[in-house]
Amino acid sequence: MSPEVAPGPVPLARGGLLARTPAGPIQFGAVPETIKDTIGTADGVPAIYVLPGHLFSAELGISLADLEFPVYYNYFVKRKRTTVICEERQKRDLTAMMREAVFGPEKPDVSREVLRGPVPDLAAEFRYFKTCPFRGVEMDLSDMLSFVTFDRKGIARVDGVTVRQSAGAGFVLLEGDTKLARFPEQVPLPEQASERHVRMAPFHPPAFGLTFIGTGHGFDPETMTSGFIIWANHRGILVDPPVGSMDWLRDQEINPKLIDAIVLTHCHADHDGGTLQKVLAEGRIRVFTTPTIMRSFMIKNAPLAGLSRTRFASLFDFTPVGIGEPIRIEGAEFHFRYSLHSVPCVGFEVFYGGRSLVYSSDTLYDPATFRALHRLGVIDQARLDQLMGFPWHHDLVLHEAGIPPLHTRLEELLKLPEDVRRRVMLIHLSARNLPEGTGMRIAPAGLDQTVTLVDERPRNSPAQTTLDVLSRVGLFSSLPWAKAAEAFSMTRARRCKAGEILIRRGDPGGEFFIIVEGKAAVLDGEGREVAIYGQHDYFGETAIVLGTPRTADVVARSDLEVLTMAAHDLLYLLRGTELLETLRRLASIRQLPAWDRLAYSPVFRQLTPTQRTQFQGLLEAVVLPDGTELTQAGQRARVCYLIDEGLVVGEADGLPDLTWGGGEIAGELDRILDQKPASRHLVARGPVTAYRMAASDLRRFLQQNPGVYLRLTSSLLRA
Repeated sequence: MSPEVAPGPVPLARGGLLARTPAGPIQFGAVPETIKDTIGTADGVPAIYVLPGHLFSAELGISLADLEFPVYYNYFVKRKRTTVICEERQKRDLTAMMREAVFGPEKPDVSREVLRGPVPDLAAEFRYFKTCPFRGVEMDLSDMLSFVTFDRKGIARVDGVTVRQSAGAGFVLLEGDTKLARFPEQVPLPEQASERHVRMAPFHPPAFGLTFIGTGHGFDPETMTSGFIIWANHRGILVDPPVGSMDWLRDQEINPKLIDAIVLTHCHADHDGGTLQKVLAEGRIRVFTTPTIMRSFMIKNAPLAGLSRTRFASLFDFTPVGIGEPIRIEGAEFHFRYSLHSVPCVGFEVFYGGRSLVYSSDTLYDPATFRALHRLGVIDQARLDQLMGFPWHHDLVLHEAGIPPLHTRLEELLKLPEDVRRRVMLIHLSARNLPEGTGMRIAPAGLDQTVTLVDERPRNSPAQTTLDVLSRVGLFSSLPWAKAAEAFSMTRARRCKAGEILIRRGDPGGEFFIIVEGKAAVLDGEGREVAIYGQHDYFGETAIVLGTPRTADVVARSDLEVLTMAAHDLLYLLRGTELLETLRRLASIRQLPAWDRLAYSPVFRQLTPTQRTQFQGLLEAVVLPDGTELTQAGQRARVCYLIDEGLVVGEADGLPDLTWGGGEIAGELDRILDQKPASRHLVARGPVTAYRMAASDLRRFLQQNPGVYLRLTSSLLRA
């Protein structure tokens, strides 16, 4: 964005709008990291924000009320409060979320956690950090943040500017009767970028190592915010993924199936911002952190998503970690400990294959401060010894550096012995702020800069590889062992070069394909890519089960390794199982033009090829005549309907009707998922063309793909 802000609202690169007013710049929506768009402008970081009616984008998996960094900057740098204009119902949730993010839990309780060794008095440590560095008194959230809520007429006033909210028409900014700017109802967001390149050779993760997604801090517009992947046993573990990590993984051609674990060290926006984006990706994730940190994560994010904490917790698998108690993640041994920070925060040591690393996480490492805190009674002797005894001996020391008191002063790290400094990599620090000759280096960002500690390649035999792939393909995961053994004997491995044609349009269906490594593209009759398949995806089954010619070309988009199965072997393998009927339904659904229309819906257009295949296999196309009863009030829905065209009405005595149309699942989704009786009578007002599926199948699909559930819920909230 240019430093000169033109009159009227100006779009910000990362999302939202900025308007110049007599009260100063006013920003519509607090999209993550937009402070990087405004910090270098003539007007600087805004101190006034207007928030939309919905505070979460399920499409991108981001908060639209990410106020932490603007609040920090305005208070600690500009020494002024940030004003938020919002609805009264939003104020309560935002207050709780911001209090948790800035000060941590009011009464942290670690008594139920697994603790081996010193038990920190987190409450005392948090009180220490609540002392204002330039006022010398304990800070309160009201010192940093104030709210102006819309009255019953939809009017809010701040510093001589009136913001008028109109249902369905957005927001108008006025000075007296003069219109200054208009904001739309929804916050404008950047389009999700399409894939920009193809990695010709697949990336092979090391047995033990790190890939840094970003190494900068939340105020630096020139670098991506810190976050990284630990590779262990050739599988990835995301650590504090920054916003945009999923786009980064896609652009780097890293298969998301390689990464289904996240370590969350704490709940500041630059560390937990990308976690929900991973939840929205394909499959379920496992989140590793302490119960105290998880509670903060729930307080911050469940209200944003519009979910209860119980429902929010069902989106992922939480594995609590103990302090000082080893835990295995992807075969590596992790040891966690609480760092010294303003909110609950953990660092950790990792051991694998005879090598090791330590990550400080956000912390204040300063022996002089440690001793002062001990004299003041904030920490006891055991905690003092623990903080003083940071494990500098590891093969790799990953340490943050920044501005105290929340971060470690670079000058303190320069006091380390030379042999330690040579093993230190720094994050949370811009390269321009690291003097030459220190012996330390900024952690290198990028896939090609992956740091390898153990470089052994997988020792899997071809048989092991084949069995591993078959076990990860949903189509075969439910086969009994005898059938699985037969499937193994029927497959053949094949390598293809980028550009090689695997399937030609019009040919008979002779082979079925499963991708082991690489990507394949499906081309329409004009040679345009209509789908991309990656690791563990399969294709080629439609022509086989329907006995029809191939309907599209499929080419290797990169160097490719596949398993193939002859058509007669696939049909033999599936004979007598429900899978054959599933594949026939899937093939029939794919040939219907109606599915192409549904692919434009906000929910279903974001399905990955694997998710689309799984979901289509559940469906049966039906036509519902006008007046067809779908569900009766008081009964559990045993089947449900994804509407293509037409309208379904939900009726209940004394209540206004609810309606569902194209691209929506008819009915009360939460009641379907919780297996509760319907509260409304559902009737087709049509005719209605739809896809029928068993409610139990929908529940299983959404349980395994919680991002789809979250997008469905979000679309219902906006309806």
